[in-house]
Amino acid sequence: QDEVVGIDTDAQEVALADSDTVEYDYLLVGLGSQTAFFGIDGLEEHALTLKSLDDALEIHDKIQQAAREASTNDPAQVVIGGAGLSGIQTAGEVAEFRDEHNAPIDIHLVEGLDQVLPNSDPELQGALRKRLEAADVNIKCGEFIGEVDEETVYIGDEDELDYDVLVWTGGITGRDCMQDVDLDKDDRNHRVHAEGNFQTDDEHVFAIGDSALIDQPGDQPAPPTAQAAWQAAEVAGENLARA
Repeated sequence: QDEVVGIDTDAQEVALADSDTVEYDYLLVGLGSQTAFFGIDGLEEHALTLKSLDDALEIHDKIQQAAREASTNDPAQVVIGGAGLSGIQTAGEVAEFRDEHNAPIDIHLVEGLDQVLPNSDPELQGALRKRLEAADVNIKCGEFIGEVDEETVYIGDEDELDYDVLVWTGGITGRDCMQDVDLDKDDRNHRVHAEGNFQTDDEHVFAIGDSALIDQPGDQPAPPTAQAAWQAAEVAGENLARA
């Protein structure tokens, strides 16, 4: 195993960090993504992220420790930045941990856009909001996080939230190695555009998962979820074999 550090679509080669270059006839890009911090001052330094099992275990340990050091009169403050799929699920998991252990924890879910699960069906947004509020998750939408230091999240022009644990689930961006690849991709996040059959603008290259922006009916690309990637992998495999 090795790390991909570059793709040359003209030579049809994949460059690796520690091994010889690999030639290809057809290529499936499934490199995933990395966390996007959007240049927010202090965010990358102070926030926990959720991209791996180790990340999840670290979040659990930090919340457990904060709860031990807290009290009913002075509960631990857990702030989750970003109310997309990962943010909503994280808030729900923290709420379940709090209830199971009767832990003194306040949960704050912060979203810069106007609703939880932005750009989705309004009925689904409303149902999610009700369930989160029923789980005592404090929801703050409509103002973006502008700055973070070791104790405080600064939201919009005036609001501040002190935190004991900060989890950032506010967005993804393509891997660094995709920045200079000669494929049609988003200029800002370097995720590759793919058709509904998962083929890119290069007939020899397909892309799935978080690394791709996959066309589907409607205005929005396919969601960057595990479920969508699993289904895409099965279909892309068939399409590659046929190609």
